[in-house]
Amino acid sequence: MPSATALVGVKLVLDNGKEVTLHEGDIVQNLVYKVNSMTTGTITGAVRVINAATTKATNPNSCPPVPYAHNLLTVSSLVIDTSLVFDASLVRVDISKIIDIGSVSENGGAIVVGPGSQYKELNTVLEEAPEGVLITLKAGEYTEPLKITKGVHIVADGEVVMSAPVTVTAGAAVAAAASAPVEAVSRDVYIEGVKFTGTACVKVDAPVDSLTLTKCTFDGINYDAKTMPIAVTNAATKPMLLVITDCIFGDLGANSYNLIDVYAPLVAGSQIARNKFEENCCTHNQISLYGLNDDGNVEISENQVAVSKNLLRVGCVGAPIGRIELLENTILKTDSDTDWAGICVIQPYSTKTTTMAGLTIVINGTINKTGVDQLVYMYNGSKDTQFTDDNKPTVLLDGKNITADVPIRS
Repeated sequence: MPSATALVGVKLVLDNGKEVTLHEGDIVQNLVYKVNSMTTGTITGAVRVINAATTKATNPNSCPPVPYAHNLLTVSSLVIDTSLVFDASLVRVDISKIIDIGSVSENGGAIVVGPGSQYKELNTVLEEAPEGVLITLKAGEYTEPLKITKGVHIVADGEVVMSAPVTVTAGAAVAAAASAPVEAVSRDVYIEGVKFTGTACVKVDAPVDSLTLTKCTFDGINYDAKTMPIAVTNAATKPMLLVITDCIFGDLGANSYNLIDVYAPLVAGSQIARNKFEENCCTHNQISLYGLNDDGNVEISENQVAVSKNLLRVGCVGAPIGRIELLENTILKTDSDTDWAGICVIQPYSTKTTTMAGLTIVINGTINKTGVDQLVYMYNGSKDTQFTDDNKPTVLLDGKNITADVPIRS
């Protein structure tokens, strides 16, 4: 059987009657303690060490009661890292001097960051923290542009607002990983529960293994120039997993172009699902996919679309082999010109798309409230690879092969 380990923990009963359970790795917020007879101090930080002393005591309830003695552990002090990162700004607090503990976050060693002066700036934490770190963000607004150069999990604890761009870029570690074998490094960027506003966007400008955005909101944004609010650029050359789920895309202003713009080759398991796209979220396509890894599979499902512009543009570079599935999406309105109406447009990426013959596009269970029957069409620009019977993708609509019937616009 595999062995199991547990965090060192203790239950404290404070003088004010509050019971607090602590484990090594937990984050204590606003721990108040006596510095001396005249002064108190307040600290927030990670519990690194719980110190205990061994004492002897008799147990009068044992049989026989004495002279049997039992070795008992009495907790004597806590060692708390107030830096909230791993550069060890340590404070020892005697248990007998603790007056109160505001709250405990059982994060198992996660780094907690807040907007107050008692915390390090988020960019500093991102720079100093180890690969794959979990960062819990306390409620508040984060106004500085963020630079991510490693795998990181960012999770909101309360109403967290970011009002400046977030860029995943090629720091030294990312650059090294890009030249290493794919299996050598796992670089996952995960953001949960954040509201993006102001000039905020998420730009992946370096190879990553995965990008996950879940339970996020994009709203109240007004860019100065044409912007892709979520952009995985052509610098992200590594096959990657993309997951965007349970997000809300509200009013992003007149300069929000393609809302989700992806050049990286997506792998099987990629998913854009259960999102809500409001009417003013973008001026062009909600989703533009330019890359698909061999045998990749992308599921776009259960999204609610106020106006499909189209919801999806497929223009994968090269000769994509795999499936893109649009399942049970709801569209309320579409283009007023019925030639351009629908949920999906298939368009080569100039001549960089050589053939789409290995690609299957599945459209099932669309809830179409637009009053227009057309859901899919192909488009050839004058500088695009031209569709022929031999290089078209296979299009399945509610289980029926309609490839030959899909109109080609130009």
